[in-house]
Amino acid sequence: MAYLEGDLEQDVFDRPLKLNAGVRWVQVKDSMTFWDYNQYIVGNGSVSIPGTAYVAKFLPSATPSYESTDDLKFRLNYGETLRRPDFTALNPEYILRRM
Repeated sequence: MAYLEGDLEQDVFDRPLKLNAGVRWVQVKDSMTFWDYNQYIVGNGSVSIPGTAYVAKFLPSATPSYESTDDLKFRLNYGETLRRPDFTALNPEYILRRM
């Protein structure tokens, strides 16, 4: 993983406008095992199938802030992240067939 960040400050209407921006390089590699239940029921072939997943992305982020008065500051944030699927997304799908 690598990260590059920069700060910028500029006066707008004699008040400070600040920007913090960066980009992150992330690589994720996971090993997993899939189960073929159709092969298990029929009884021929391997039941487990190994596999891997690989993701590599640049993830940007930016946070501008503006102090309109001494007591009031406006701030926005944008950022991208990677996340893993939740548990319910990993449930197997059953296909029923008439024989």
